[in-house]
Amino acid sequence: MMIFRVMSVVSAIGLVATPGLGQEDVLIDYNASSALESADPQQWSDIADEIGGDVSVLGEVTGSFTAGGVEQVAYLVSHGAPVAADPFPKLDQRLVIFNGNAEVADWALPEDSAFARPVAATDFDGDGIDEIVVEGSFYNMGTLAIGLSAIKVGEAPEVVQTLPDVYIDSCDASAGQRSIEASVVRVVEGALSAETTTHDCSR
Repeated sequence: MMIFRVMSVVSAIGLVATPGLGQEDVLIDYNASSALESADPQQWSDIADEIGGDVSVLGEVTGSFTAGGVEQVAYLVSHGAPVAADPFPKLDQRLVIFNGNAEVADWALPEDSAFARPVAATDFDGDGIDEIVVEGSFYNMGTLAIGLSAIKVGEAPEVVQTLPDVYIDSCDASAGQRSIEASVVRVVEGALSAETTTHDCSR
């Protein structure tokens, strides 16, 4: 089962989703409040209708997913939006790839996937095909924890790295230390890497 359960659907505001990202470039900075802003999946309703099957589109990233050097759009498709209260979601999530107006790929994600959104696309391993970084979260007893997963795309998409706890908000926790731990996430030597700063809850 995936480690993370999704609290809400969020937009790509404040994110970097650029193919060919440099090794030391920032992928996402959770110290920026914009990285957590919510979005209405209705903004992708036209694409959802085109894909069909009564699905929701939870976000998009641009990159090269079926061939190197081709600008394409990957949509995270889900049967409903994930929620933290459901520990065993059945969402049948997929990545649907468009090249211009044409759908060129439709790949099922692992059965227990419950991702909130794609946040970036970049080529981790230098093969010319971009990996997709997706976000998921877990909420329990007043603490929100967000993690990232890197997906290698293809006919059988594979989660090749999970980076937990890139953002933890325990300000509403019923016990223990209360703080916000926010990370700057980069791709370093072909893998996700996080540098975390702890803030007090009054920030």
